[in-house]
Amino acid sequence: MIVNRIVVLLRGRWLFLAFMGLLSCRYETGDSRPEFSLLGLLNAYSPTNSIYYYPEFATATLAGARFGEIYTNDNTGQFTQTDLNTTSVQSTDIVISDFNNDGSNDIFVVHWFVNAWVFLNDGAGNLTESSITMATASQGVGAGDFNGDGYADTFVANVSGAENRLCTNDGSGGFACGNILTFAPRDSNDLAVADYDRDGDPDVAVCNSGALGRLYTNTGASFAISDIGSVSILARGIAAGDFNRDGSADLLVVATGQNYVHFNNGSGGFPGEVAATPNTLSSAGVEIADLDGDGDLDAFVVNEGAANFVYLNDGSGNFSAVAVDALTDTSKEVALADVDGDGDVDAVVANNGQNRLYRNNGDATFVIEDIGRNYISDGVAAGDLNGM
Repeated sequence: MIVNRIVVLLRGRWLFLAFMGLLSCRYETGDSRPEFSLLGLLNAYSPTNSIYYYPEFATATLAGARFGEIYTNDNTGQFTQTDLNTTSVQSTDIVISDFNNDGSNDIFVVHWFVNAWVFLNDGAGNLTESSITMATASQGVGAGDFNGDGYADTFVANVSGAENRLCTNDGSGGFACGNILTFAPRDSNDLAVADYDRDGDPDVAVCNSGALGRLYTNTGASFAISDIGSVSILARGIAAGDFNRDGSADLLVVATGQNYVHFNNGSGGFPGEVAATPNTLSSAGVEIADLDGDGDLDAFVVNEGAANFVYLNDGSGNFSAVAVDALTDTSKEVALADVDGDGDVDAVVANNGQNRLYRNNGDATFVIEDIGRNYISDGVAAGDLNGM
C-alpha cells in the first residue's frame, strides 16, 4: 500500500509542500496502478518529489491555538484529522525531497523574515526540526541537485529587496544559504524547477511581481540569468510542462490580470508569450497534469474571489479555460493527486477559509467536498512522508 501526504499551508504555519515541474505517469513493476510524479526536469533530471495514489493531507495556520494538521487517507479519499505542529510563524512555501539520502522524504520550509526550517524524517513520518540561517522575506522554494554533488539543494525566491538564494546541502540535511548573484532583486513569488535547456541539470524559472520573470540557467558552477518573455505582470504562480509536446519544458505563469504561456524555443529561451484567457481574474496558483485523460498536459488554475478554472490543452499548447466551480473562495494554491485511486487526477485547493477537495470525474469535471477546518490556507501539495 502506498500512502502519500498532501500538505496544506495555512498562513503563519509551516507546511506547504511545493512541487514545481512536470507531471508524468509511470508504472512500477508488479503494480498495475500508475503513480503520478512531479518531475523537476523534463529529461535526465528527476528529483524524488512524487505524488502517489491515496494522498494524505496536512494543514498549518496563523497563530494561537490553531495547530497544523495531518489528514490521513483511508485509501478511498476519506480523511482522519490529527494535529501536526504548534509553532506559529508566517510560513510561505515548502518542498519535500530526501535531503539526507536515507531513502525517506524530508521537508524544507521558508518563512517571512524567519530562518528556514528543515525537518528530517525517520521514515515513519516522525520529523526532527532544525533551523537554517536565512531570515529573508521568502515566497517560494524548490529542490534540485544544482551543484551536481548528488544531494538535493534548494532554491529560494524572495521579495522585499532580497536576492534569491541557493541553499547547498552538505548531504546530511544541513544547508548553507547565500545569494546566487549580485543582481538587481525583483519581488519573486514562485518558481519552477526544470531542465529548460536540456543539458541534464536543473534550471529555475522565477515569476516576479511587476517585472519580467527570470530564467536561472544552471552552468554547473553558477547560474546565467536572463529574462522570460517581454511583458511585466503581477505574477503570482508558475508551473512547467511540455504543453506542445516538442520535448522542451514550457511555462504557464498566472497573475493578477492576464495569465501567459511561454513556449520554450528548444534551447532554454523564452523570448515571448501567448495570452491565456480569461484575463480579468486574480489568479494565485497553478499546477499541471493531464486532467481530462487525453494524454496531454492541462492546468488547474486557482483564483481569488472568483471561480477556479481548468485550462484544457488541445495537444499543441492551445488552452481552453473552463470554470470548475461557481464559488468565490479566496483560493491560494492547488495540489494534484489521485486521492481515491480511481486512475484520474483530483485536486485539493487551499483557501483563505474552507479548503476544498475536487474529485475528478475523469473528464476534468469535479465533485466538490469540504476538507479540513475553516482556516486561512496559503498553499497545498503532496509527498510520501510515512513510507506506507
